[in-house]
Amino acid sequence: MKLLEYYGSNISNCVQLEQQKLLGLKSHDFHILMQDLLKIAVRRVLPKEVARVLIKLSSFFEILCSKVINVELFECLDVEIALILCELERIFTSIFFCYNGSSINTFSIQS
Repeated sequence: MKLLEYYGSNISNCVQLEQQKLLGLKSHDFHILMQDLLKIAVRRVLPKEVARVLIKLSSFFEILCSKVINVELFECLDVEIALILCELERIFTSIFFCYNGSSINTFSIQS
């Protein structure tokens, strides 16, 4: 995927194939991964049900971190993240999916 120049660092330079890790990413690079690239990556790799929930999670972070706030969308975020977390709990085992839901809901309300 070709990104705008200076939109983010060259993520391909951060890929360590032998270790299967991404190293040296800046915080903005993680935002790009969560908000833009995750939607593209999961569509063809994961089952449709899992991909749909992860795309919803990506969209949640995109709205939460946007520079221009749509008040109507922003007011619905606390309900939306609760539904997303419930779907993630249903899909993944409790060992894999461990979170403090109140911290995510608080984060969406504070922003």
